[in-house]
Amino acid sequence: MQMFQLKTPNRPRLRKGFHEFSVHANLNFLLNPKSYGNGPLRLWRSWPWIVWNLWKRRNELLFRGRGFSLEEVVKKAENETEEWLLAQIMEKEWSVSEKVNKAVDGSKWTPPPSGWLCCNVGVDWSKRDGRGGGGLVLRNERGVVILHSRRAFSGLFNKDEANFEILKWVVESMRSHRISNVIISGDLEAMFGAISRPDAWPSFLFYVGEIERELVGTSGIIFQKVSREENRGAMLIAQSVTRKGLTQSYVSSGHPNWLYEFFVNESRHI
Repeated sequence: MQMFQLKTPNRPRLRKGFHEFSVHANLNFLLNPKSYGNGPLRLWRSWPWIVWNLWKRRNELLFRGRGFSLEEVVKKAENETEEWLLAQIMEKEWSVSEKVNKAVDGSKWTPPPSGWLCCNVGVDWSKRDGRGGGGLVLRNERGVVILHSRRAFSGLFNKDEANFEILKWVVESMRSHRISNVIISGDLEAMFGAISRPDAWPSFLFYVGEIERELVGTSGIIFQKVSREENRGAMLIAQSVTRKGLTQSYVSSGHPNWLYEFFVNESRHI
């Protein structure tokens, strides 16, 4: 009941106030968008996430003895709403782009062999402002996301430099997290080719030398070229930097909330 009394600017409310005794009436209001009136779209569409976070708040309180304040519940719900909507937009843009490029080959993410991990690396570069986005997704053989990360880069002069800086960051991440027996996969044919056959890529010798220095102290790291479609999850994270302006770099366990459906669906097809 307290949620309906929360005084947040422009938040949709029951026209006659919340029902003091009927939870059913209040939930019916939340789940019926037509009853919201003409409130701001971005506000009323966050209500499903508010209901979900209220349920999680209840469980936290019952089983762990702690919970979020109502203001925190609302803020968290609105952030998750924006992330989910962003995922839908980027999925649509990806599909359109792939159709234009005729690059859809039906390939899906392939799990690593037993005892190994797969780290997908996504790279997106903007020629307009020299900004680069890096995405990293580490999964086990069952497709479970162990951790993911995003990083924004600036001052990159070309795509090769973006590929190098982001691959270097991924190797650094594997070393700092003490990850071994990992296959680093991505749509980085030139970079991976230069690492395996440096003499065939003389213009990449500096890049190769830097990557080899980062590999010192690591064990069991293999590089593997995969298609854009197989690398889709990491690419969506990378594109959130260059195409949506999400420049906050971070590392987190599990998968991104806004790509929950994507990674769950991929793991189901293994």
